Amino acid sequence: MVCVMVCIIHAREWISSATNQFFAQELVQRSESDADVKDLLNTFDFYILPVLNADGYEYTHTDNRMWRKTRQPNGTDPNRNFAYQWGGQGASTNACADTYRGTKAFSEPETKAVSDFVLSKGTKVKAYLAVHSYGQYWLYPWLFLDFFGECNESSRCFFTGGSDLCLWQRESIGTGVSQL
Repeated sequence: MVCVMVCIIHAREWISSATNQFFAQELVQRSESDADVKDLLNTFDFYILPVLNADGYEYTHTDNRMWRKTRQPNGTDPNRNFAYQWGGQGASTNACADTYRGTKAFSEPETKAVSDFVLSKGTKVKAYLAVHSYGQYWLYPWLFLDFFGECNESSRCFFTGGSDLCLWQRESIGTGVSQL
């Protein structure tokens, strides 16, 4: 089974990369001494991408610390450039908006590369975690609707566990629609 973890989707969210690097370090350092980590590593192949939006990330270091998008002509919000429900609720057609969806799904090389990679792994992919640092949220897919009541039992179990974790961390859980 495969778990894909992606960070710095939004260029200004620098800490998300450090979060994933810390996670990777914990996997390595605890791989021999922690039974739970051993189980994880025996179950999953982890693919950790510390920076998805490299050109935007560089731009936040040289020109505009709060830049969010990619750097193709006017920039595109990578979150809103994936094919599923492309151009739906929360996506802007205005190229100047922070939530600009792009000219078409996968118009950005970053989102196309991640999609191609995930698709190359086929049905082995069991988890895709997009790590953000905007707020203390545990968001479940899909951002544009509230489907919690439609989940199967394993998903419900995951969300319940996530909810318990969020209560412990004083974070909130839900869809982007309900939380943002």
